[in-house]
Amino acid sequence: MASVISTTADLKVPPAKLWETITARESVLPKLSPEIFASMEYIEGDGGVGTIRLVKFGPALESHQLTFSKEKLEVVDHATKTLAYSVVDGELLKLYKTYKITVKVDEGAEPSSSVVNWSLEYEAISPEIPAPQAATDGATNTFKAIEAYLLANP
Repeated sequence: MASVISTTADLKVPPAKLWETITARESVLPKLSPEIFASMEYIEGDGGVGTIRLVKFGPALESHQLTFSKEKLEVVDHATKTLAYSVVDGELLKLYKTYKITVKVDEGAEPSSSVVNWSLEYEAISPEIPAPQAATDGATNTFKAIEAYLLANP
């Protein structure tokens, strides 16, 4: 049975700009967080639904024995600013049968602010495998790095 963990981040950047950056993350995240994301590239497709993306992890994830992940984009909805992808290959699948991340960007309470809702649906291969709780911290830290980048580079 699948479980879900989630987090929310309030950011001081407009939703449209944040969404633009999230959907171009292949070129942005390795620059912002090379210790986590060594590289990201499309290996099939052009960024739309069905695209396969290869993520090579940086040295910060070596202690977790994570080197790469192949992800399949399942939702890219520009109208609702929703992105969803599932891991289809990599070390995470040695621990989890399913590993699907959904990101949704909404208007924030303040002018020119955003709320990012991030969730991870997963199913461990056995009851002994813990919830991937560190992923929520990683997501929050990534969104804060994007916020700092966008504030410094308007």
